[in-house]
Amino acid sequence: MTADAATRVGWKSSHLDPLRTEESASLLGLFAAWRDGHRWPRAPLPFERSELLWQYAERQGLGGIVGSLAAEERLTNRHLEIQGHDRYLSNVLHASRAAQLWRRIHNASRKLGVPIAFVKGPTLVRSAWKDEGIRSFGDLDIFLPSAEAAEVLVADLKGDADPHGPLSWSRMSPGKAHLEVDGWQLELCVPMGPPRGPAFEMMARHPDRLFSLPESDEAPAAPEPSFHFVFMLQHLMQHRCSRLIWSFDLAAFHSLNRDHIDVAWVAEEIAALEHRSAAWHVGEFIRNSLEGTFPDLGLPKAGWNTPMHRRMTEPDTMLRGELEVFHRSWWRRQRGRLADLTRHLLITDAASHHPLRSCAASRWTATTFTALSGKIRPALARWLERPVFWVTYTAARLVSRHLTTGQRREVRTP
Repeated sequence: MTADAATRVGWKSSHLDPLRTEESASLLGLFAAWRDGHRWPRAPLPFERSELLWQYAERQGLGGIVGSLAAEERLTNRHLEIQGHDRYLSNVLHASRAAQLWRRIHNASRKLGVPIAFVKGPTLVRSAWKDEGIRSFGDLDIFLPSAEAAEVLVADLKGDADPHGPLSWSRMSPGKAHLEVDGWQLELCVPMGPPRGPAFEMMARHPDRLFSLPESDEAPAAPEPSFHFVFMLQHLMQHRCSRLIWSFDLAAFHSLNRDHIDVAWVAEEIAALEHRSAAWHVGEFIRNSLEGTFPDLGLPKAGWNTPMHRRMTEPDTMLRGELEVFHRSWWRRQRGRLADLTRHLLITDAASHHPLRSCAASRWTATTFTALSGKIRPALARWLERPVFWVTYTAARLVSRHLTTGQRREVRTP
C-alpha cells in the first residue's frame, strides 16, 4: 500500500498534523464528559483546530460520543456539533439495520439448536454504551462451537441457495470465514485444531462462558461478562492499542458491568494467557485517563518487552497509529507487519519465554505458520515449535527495541 492509499484508510491518522498536548487531553476527556454530563471541549477552538480534533475523534472511533454530547446540547463548538450529530444519526441507522440481521440469526440459532455468541460490535452497543448512536461497527463477529454448526447456520440464513457453495475457511486464519448476508459482512470464528491465538485458546477452554442459545431478541447473544471482558482486553492488546475506542469500550463495559465481572477469574485467565504485563499497562492507562475503578490485575516482573507495553499505551502512540501497519511511512508499515508476525511474543509475558520449554506464544505462532499449508497439522506444529520460536523471538526482540527507541528506559517493578 502506498502512502497516499494509507491516508484513505478511514480509521488511520498518521497523515494528520499532530495534536497539541491540550487537544490530546481533550480527546481523552470525552469519556468523562459523556459519563459525568459536563460540557466539552472545555476550551474554545478555532475552526481549523476543531476540524483536526474531529478528524482524530472520527478516525479513533469516538465520533459517536461527540454526537451523543451534541444530542444533549453539551458541546461548546458548533463545527463539532454538526459533525457529531451526523455521525450519531448514521450510527443509529446502522445499528437498526444490523439488528434486523442479528435477530434473523437468533431465530436460526433457536430453530437449529446451534448456540452462538456475538462479540464486539452490536453487543457493545447494548452492554457498554446503552446507546445505538455512540458505537459504530463495520461487521458482525459471530463465534460458533464448530465448523459444522457454522455451515448449518449459514445454509439456513441463505436459504440453502448460496451459489458459491460451502464456507471457505481462511488459510491465513484457520477457524475464520467471511461472507456477506443481506449486505452485511459476517466474520465467523470456530475452534479448528490447536488454538493459534488467545481468542481461540479461550474459546477452547471456556465454551460454557461463551456460547448460548438466544433467549430473547432484546440484545444480541453475548458471552458471559467476565469472558467478554477478557476477550476485549486481549483483542486490544493483539492490535497494540491502536484505536482509542477499544480502551473506551473497556472502560464503559467495566463501569456498567462491574458487579457481574469476576475479577479473580479475569486475573487467572490473563495469567493463563501469559498477558499480565500488557494487561497491567492497559489497565494503568484506563485507570489514569478514563475510569479510576478499573481493576488492577497485577504487574509481573519486568522483561525485555515491558517498555513496548508501556509505549503502546501512551496516548500519543495510540492517536498517531505509530505501531500499526497502515502508516504513511513505508518503513513504519514494514515494521508494523513484522510486529504482526511476532505479535504473540511481543505481547505475552517475557518471563514465559524459555529456550527449552513450550509457551503460549511459541505454540500459537507455530500453529499459525504450519496452517499456511491450508490444513491444521498439530504434529508438525509441535515439531517446529522450537525452531519457529527462535526465529520469531530474535525478530521480536529487534522489533521491540526499535519500537521503544528514544523512549524512557525505566520500567516499573512491583
